[in-house]
Amino acid sequence: MKSYLTIVLLLLVTACSSTSSVKEEQEALQASEVETVQIEEDKQAILEYGLWSGKIDYKSTQQLLDVPTEGEYDILVFACTEVPDFFLKFGDQNYQRIYTDYQVEQDSGSTILTKSIKGSGWVESQSWIVVSIDEDNAYIQWSRAVSNVNDPKEEPLRAFGQLGHGNIQRQAEECPEIELTES
Repeated sequence: MKSYLTIVLLLLVTACSSTSSVKEEQEALQASEVETVQIEEDKQAILEYGLWSGKIDYKSTQQLLDVPTEGEYDILVFACTEVPDFFLKFGDQNYQRIYTDYQVEQDSGSTILTKSIKGSGWVESQSWIVVSIDEDNAYIQWSRAVSNVNDPKEEPLRAFGQLGHGNIQRQAEECPEIELTES
């Protein structure tokens, strides 16, 4: 009888503690749902609306045909839609649009935009990190990696990368019309 009572007591204690664990788990789940909703409601623009510009210092891992292995790019960022458009310019060259349709992740004023592109014989991945400092200033970081999959492994441009960083400032609170030229 004594062992029977001990078993019954253990079952009751276990049942009570598991009920409290289930209740605690439900409360934690409800709290996380509320937090998730709040984060979505607090989602902010990547950059304040308008035209942004600045310079980014860059380095290339290999000598490219059209730019030195290190230097400075002028950058324009059109924050006119949900996802900004990025344009880079080196020296006397024209500004060139750097891809569109990025995947976007953001948290607390920091945003990462990523894009992978597959061409005929090559694959390229790019990312931009934008850290909002205030409504008129941001830090920007750029990364690019290219794999020319059809080139032999000894070829210097078989795989290469470029990295850049700098600061951008909002130049206008509107978005001017731009005419793109193909390069």
